[in-house]
Amino acid sequence: MRNTYITRMPDKAGAFLLASRIIAAAGGNIVRVNYNKAVDLHTLFLEVSATEAQHARIARELAACGYLAERDAQAQILMIVVTLEDKPGAVLPVLETLSRYRVNISYISSQENGTPYQHFKMGLLIENTGEIKGLIEEIRKLGNVILVID
Repeated sequence: MRNTYITRMPDKAGAFLLASRIIAAAGGNIVRVNYNKAVDLHTLFLEVSATEAQHARIARELAACGYLAERDAQAQILMIVVTLEDKPGAVLPVLETLSRYRVNISYISSQENGTPYQHFKMGLLIENTGEIKGLIEEIRKLGNVILVID
């Protein structure tokens, strides 16, 4: 079972180490990390694979050290690659769809590659995980979508 923890950590040496120790001590495995200091000094997304009991312990201990707001424990980060025509405004319908679903982009990367297409790799912070299927189906109508599973 995977959960994404949206942590608020101090910007100091050892902050991620403490979270990693908590997760490891509970038997959890960090399967994805997302952090961009240029965007937010304190927010670090951790996707963890663990049992339900291990997740309960991880959430409790991350909250006890001030790293976790309880409401964030059910959010999920989804990594996708959307292939769109390389033309002006091609990404706008995807961004509009993400906005309608209230999805926050935690990571985005794309670059012209000499073909008629661009590949937009996106990390999506989805708080209402029940809407993931509908979101992906809607984006697939706009371009090819690949779910990235690490």
